[in-house]
Amino acid sequence: MAAGQPKQYLLLDGKPLLYRTLQRLACHSAIVGMVVALDQHDSAFKALELAGIEAQLKYPLLTVSGGATRSESVANAAAALVAISAENSSDMKQQARQSIEQPWVMVHDAARPCVRHSDLDQLIEQVDDQGGLLSLEVTDTLWQQDEQGRCQHSLPREQLRRALTPQLFPLRALVDALAMCHQQNFLPTDEAQAMVYAGYRPKLVSGAADNIKVTRPGDLELASQYLRQQNKNEAS
Repeated sequence: MAAGQPKQYLLLDGKPLLYRTLQRLACHSAIVGMVVALDQHDSAFKALELAGIEAQLKYPLLTVSGGATRSESVANAAAALVAISAENSSDMKQQARQSIEQPWVMVHDAARPCVRHSDLDQLIEQVDDQGGLLSLEVTDTLWQQDEQGRCQHSLPREQLRRALTPQLFPLRALVDALAMCHQQNFLPTDEAQAMVYAGYRPKLVSGAADNIKVTRPGDLELASQYLRQQNKNEAS
């Protein structure tokens, strides 16, 4: 982003990008709590005004220290959820206890503020015990290049999907898969890759193309346009 600060704190329609993403997730009825993995030197998160977001959750919004890689950050956040389920299981009614002892966890990029609630619904409805993730079809021709940057061979796009987030998995299965990867010095680029490495076959669920990951300066303006259109459609 060449912004001089972490992109998750750049303003999107007057609020930090991270705030917009958390806001989008918190108002979905299936999401009961959230954990944010932060850089150990992060001093900006505590300045966010999150009372309105936390009021929509059943459980407090938590933070954990992130790791050197995405998978390490996700593992730290997942471990915090496992610890909470163990702490609360002894003093809760049976039904509530089961919901905590057998939870599912969505892993979502802080830089994706435009995920649609309808996509979250589809993800939740379509996954089974193998888990799943939002994805997009590939519409462009994809080339694998050689060492000189020349076309080597094209990839069959009808067999390929672009991975999005959220990615949804049973909490303990994800914890175990990430632990296996780290123990065997394999660093997955996303949670689906960790689950496949552990022997699972996550479901690829079609998502909307406006679930963009803010990566370049122009993406903030694009995300703003998408959010406004989504809010207009949801209000109508």
